[in-house]
Amino acid sequence: VIDELVALQNDVPGFPARRAKAIICDDLQIKDISQIFVRFDEKPLAAASLAQVHRAQLLDGTEVVVKVQRDGLKEMIGVDFRNIRWVAALADRLDPEEEGVSSNWLGIAKSAETVLWKEIDFRIERANCELFQQNMANLPYVKVPNTYPNFSSERVLVMEYVQGRKITDPSILDDPDIDGAALSARLTTSYLEQLCRHGFFHCDPHPGNVAVDNLYPDGRIIYYDFGMCDRIPTSIKKAFVDVVYALYKNEPILAVDALEGMGVLRPGLDRFSIERIARDYVNTFADTVSSKTKAWENQMSPEEVKAERRRRRAKLGADLFATQAERPFIFPPNFTFVFRAIITIDGIGKFLDPKYDLTKLSTPYLRELADLRDGSAAKTATLDILQRIGLRPKDINQFVTQPRKISAVKTSIDRLTEGDQ
Repeated sequence: VIDELVALQNDVPGFPARRAKAIICDDLQIKDISQIFVRFDEKPLAAASLAQVHRAQLLDGTEVVVKVQRDGLKEMIGVDFRNIRWVAALADRLDPEEEGVSSNWLGIAKSAETVLWKEIDFRIERANCELFQQNMANLPYVKVPNTYPNFSSERVLVMEYVQGRKITDPSILDDPDIDGAALSARLTTSYLEQLCRHGFFHCDPHPGNVAVDNLYPDGRIIYYDFGMCDRIPTSIKKAFVDVVYALYKNEPILAVDALEGMGVLRPGLDRFSIERIARDYVNTFADTVSSKTKAWENQMSPEEVKAERRRRRAKLGADLFATQAERPFIFPPNFTFVFRAIITIDGIGKFLDPKYDLTKLSTPYLRELADLRDGSAAKTATLDILQRIGLRPKDINQFVTQPRKISAVKTSIDRLTEGDQ
C-alpha cells in the first residue's frame, strides 16, 4: 500500500509543454515565452495533480522553476468537494467515538476545501512563500526559495531554482556531510517555530516538499510548495502556549482552561473529572522530564512501549467514564492539517534517526516557549514568583473584593432564610 501511495506522489503524468507555454503567455500577457526566458525545458521537472514544474532561465541568467497550473481545476474541485461534503456528513452520523473524542468530518472537509481553493491561486502561494521565508530568516539551516512577482500570476509561479535531494532519499544517510540526527532535530525545530511562534505553517511537509543539501554544516533543509499553508488563530495559539506553560509549571487547572480556549473540551463537562485527567498527564510529563531513570519512548523496548500505551489507554478509559460524558473531547477541524503535518514530520524524523523522539526533541523549544509566555522570560518568571506568594494583580484584587463578595452571599442567604427571596 505504501509503495502505491509513493507512486501516486511521484508518478503523476504531465501535460504537454505547448499547453504550459500557452498558459504562461495568456496569464502574463506576452506573445512568446522568449520575452521572459532564455531557456524553457520542455520536459517537466515534476508533475502533480494541480500543476507541473519546468526548469527555465530568465533573461538575466537566473535559474528558476516555473509552476504552471493544469486546465479545468476549478470545475473538477467543485464537483469533488460536493461529493466529499456528502460523504463527510454521512460519516458524522455513523462514525463511532474514539477514546472520548467526537469527530467532525464535515468541519474537516470544509476546512480542507477552504485550504485547497487557496492552493489553486498561485498569487496566494507566492505571498505564502514570501511570509514563510520571512518567518524562517532566523534559522540559517532552512532555505526558502525566492519568488519573482513580475513573472507570476493566478496560474503561473516563477521561483528560484534550489536543488536538493528528497529528505527521505536513502543516499542522505550515507553522506558524510549530513548528520541525520541533527537534520531531524532541525526539521522539528523549524516546524515548532512555524506552529508556536508564528502561527503560520506549511500544511503539507511530505518528503516531496522537503529536500536537503549540504550548504550548511550537517545539512540544510529546503522547503518547497507553499500552496497549502494555514494560520492558527491568535487566541488558539495563546491557549496552546498556556497548555505548554501548564505542563512545565504543573498547573492542571490552567491546562484545562487552555484546552477549553482551544475548543478541545465540550462545554458543560464535569470540570473535576477533567482536571483529574489533566493532573495525571501533567504529573506524568513532569516526572519524565525531571527523572533520570524514567525513559522516553525511544529509550524503551517495543514491548515496553506497547505495555506503557496499554496502561495509558486503560487509565484514560477509566477517567473518561468518570466524566459522565459520552464524548468530552472535540476534534477542532482547524487542527486537521496540524496533526497531519506533525505525523509526517515524525515519520521523516524516524527515517533520519532511528532514535528520534518528537516529544523529547520538542522539550527544550517548548520550555523556552513557556518561559516567554508573557512576552519575556523575566516577566514570566516575575509573575510566577508573584503567583507563588499570592501577589499577582488578580490575587490582590481577590483579596480586596472577597470580603464584599462574602458579605453579599451572606445577605442573600439571610434573605432566603427570612423568605424574602
